[in-house]
Amino acid sequence: MQDPAVPREAKFMAIAALLYFVSPIDLISDILPGGYADDGVVLALAVKAVADIIAHHKK
Repeated sequence: MQDPAVPREAKFMAIAALLYFVSPIDLISDILPGGYADDGVVLALAVKAVADIIAHHKK
């Protein structure tokens, strides 16, 4: 997170996804069957977005 070569957008996206993952407020309650599915989707989308942002800035 302290590497100046990593774009701020990528850092923000990673932090936001982690906060969503640990937050008790979800689209689908974690108590319900499949409740962690939304967490997994958000994390997967965030990883893809961070990778795309970093790849774009490397060009």
